[in-house]
Amino acid sequence: MTKVYQSVRLGGQVFIIDSHFEPTSTAKNHILKDDGNIYKNRKLNDGQEFQIVKIFYQPDQVQDKLKKTGFQAEVKVTDNYFIYAHGRKV
Repeated sequence: MTKVYQSVRLGGQVFIIDSHFEPTSTAKNHILKDDGNIYKNRKLNDGQEFQIVKIFYQPDQVQDKLKKTGFQAEVKVTDNYFIYAHGRKV
């Protein structure tokens, strides 16, 4: 979050959007578990498999990180798939 803070002028705004944990939002051949493991396996249509890093933040975690960095922000969650924040550098 520090790089974001350094990239925004005083009074400037940020908008952040990310995936919210929702088991129905993943591909058919992926299993999404809320097990705390940030490493997820992803298999492509051509059969290649990769291990990715995916962190599902809770709204209060995002709010806290933005506040500690110097943003005044409002964090919300859509009905299904996304968490988003709109903030201003103070």
